[in-house]
Amino acid sequence: PQGPITVLGPGTGLGVALLHRSPSRVTVIATEGGHIDFAPLDAIEDAILGQLRRRHRRVSVERIVSGPGLANLYEALAAIEGQPVLTGDDKALWALALAGQDPLATAALDRLLLCLGALAGDLALAHGSFGGVALAGGIGARIADHLPRSGFENRFRAKGRFEARMAEIPVKLVTHPQPGLYGAAAAFAQEHVR
Repeated sequence: PQGPITVLGPGTGLGVALLHRSPSRVTVIATEGGHIDFAPLDAIEDAILGQLRRRHRRVSVERIVSGPGLANLYEALAAIEGQPVLTGDDKALWALALAGQDPLATAALDRLLLCLGALAGDLALAHGSFGGVALAGGIGARIADHLPRSGFENRFRAKGRFEARMAEIPVKLVTHPQPGLYGAAAAFAQEHVR
C-alpha cells in the first residue's frame, strides 16, 4: 500500500503506531494513541462513559478497546440495564462473548467492535494513513470471525465528508501469533545487514 499505515494493537492494553515506508527504509513511529479520550458516538456510549467515569477520573479509549475493555463494557452495560454482573475472569467473559452464550457479554463485544471501528477510522484520519490500517494485538485472532458481521466497517467509514475516502482505505487483520518477532528481525536487518 502507498502512504502511511496505522497499526492498532488491542490486547492487554491498546498499542498504536504509525508505519511509514520510504523507498529506502521502513520507519515505525510509536505513539500513545491508546490513551486518547474515549469519544462516545451514541446514547449508549454516552451512558457507558458515565458509568466508567464513576470509577475513573479520565476514560481513555484503552478502557474500552482492549482485552480488559470487554469487562469494562460488560459491567457498564449491566449497570445501565440493572442486570447482575457475572463474576469471573476476563478469559471466561471473552469465551462467553465469543460463543454468544451470554446476551450481555455478546452486547459488550459488539460495542467493543463498534468502538474499535470508530477509533481505527479516527486514527487513520489523524495519521493520514490512506495506505491502510493494520489490526494486530492479542485480541485480533479472537475477533476475526466477528469483525465482518459487526458494525466495525460502518463506524470506520462514518467520517462525514471523508466517508468515500475512508471506504478506499484497506483494513487488514494481522493473524500471525508473533508479528513482533518479524518486526524485530526486519528492524535489525534494516540497521545492520548491508
